[in-house]
Amino acid sequence: MFRNKRRVVLSAISIAVALATVFYLLCYLASLQAARIFNEVVAEQRVMKGTLTVEALRANIFGTVSFDNLLWKDDAGTLLASIPQGSFKVRPLDIITKRFSSETVTYVEIKDAAVNINFDDKMYWQHLDVFKQPKTKNDMKNMQLKEFNVKLVLVNSTIQTHADRRDFKLKDVNATINFNSKKRLAMEFQCGNVSGTFEADAVRLNGAVDLTKPVGVYDNISFNITNCNMSAFGIGNGENEKGTVQAVINGNLPTPVITGTLNMKKLKITPMYFSNVQGSFKYENGAIDVPEVDARVFAGKVKANGYYNIDDRSYGIDLIGTGLHGDIGLNDPQLHCLVDIDAHLRSDGKPKNLLIYGDFKSGEGSYGLIDFDSLQGTITSQHGILDFRDVYIMIDCDQIFAPYLRIVNGKLKLGSIYYESDGGTRKKLM
Repeated sequence: MFRNKRRVVLSAISIAVALATVFYLLCYLASLQAARIFNEVVAEQRVMKGTLTVEALRANIFGTVSFDNLLWKDDAGTLLASIPQGSFKVRPLDIITKRFSSETVTYVEIKDAAVNINFDDKMYWQHLDVFKQPKTKNDMKNMQLKEFNVKLVLVNSTIQTHADRRDFKLKDVNATINFNSKKRLAMEFQCGNVSGTFEADAVRLNGAVDLTKPVGVYDNISFNITNCNMSAFGIGNGENEKGTVQAVINGNLPTPVITGTLNMKKLKITPMYFSNVQGSFKYENGAIDVPEVDARVFAGKVKANGYYNIDDRSYGIDLIGTGLHGDIGLNDPQLHCLVDIDAHLRSDGKPKNLLIYGDFKSGEGSYGLIDFDSLQGTITSQHGILDFRDVYIMIDCDQIFAPYLRIVNGKLKLGSIYYESDGGTRKKLM
């Protein structure tokens, strides 16, 4: 009985050793064929334009090929991607039959890569040929995607992109993209730092593109930006004011429509200091429309709307402010009154050329020992100079008129001041 059990155990061990030997032998043989697999796939593929070279290759019997130091260059020798480490899976039947197609590669994973992406005016990657060859010239307008069904995984990578005069550099990219050209492109994307056309601490994308339509359609892709630097847009005084964006992307693939909200703790647009900024926006064709914003400024409330052009960074803001504290706004503790304003901000994209204009009116208040019933007039601000014009000061039903006041570097410069009678006659007081 003992001898029979011993024989069974020894037989099992022998079979296991034999199977392990066969398995590792097959893996060894597969590794020997990795270069051939890579070269054949690269030679036959018609998706990636340019040349692909690799330093080291390994493969297993399940169709997975691992590589080290892959370089992708365009026909002019410009580096498109540098991938220190990665792997891809191929369909074994395609290797055996040598019938390579856009569906031969089913899985790609790259780590610590540096990738350069240039998009054309239709937002397609210029160095990827993803369309079937049209049969006739008339088919050019109805070009269809090649058949893809691949999963792409990026780990701790860097991506640089250029699209329609907009440049971005994304660091610490981690993403999973499932691309089925007959159905949809689904993605989970996040990166740790963005610089270029805009700057942010982090970006996260989750959602899909519907590819069943003649033109791809964004399918409610959630879009989040953490600590977006508004000074990169030419807004603010370059003091690193940051905002958080939550949005949804819809529309067609070449022309996305983005709607969402913006929140900022502070925003300085001299001479105004905004806080607790909360608003909604809509992006389309390079322009951002901001229909509604609520904020605090000079301890009062502001409601605003505006627009922003991404390409030239020009913008306009129209705002209504109520209950603004005059002493905070003018940095003068002697002035005590609440002010309402109707103001307009216009910028050509250069912060130094920002123009602010509008009118204001206050309720009762005082300046030092002088009480007044109200203040009202117009205001303009440009190049750090704040001008008040046609200022009327009501004191016990008497009207004081100042055609011109100016604040330069926080100091008030007075022009002439007149007493104005009910009949409109003016008497110069100083």
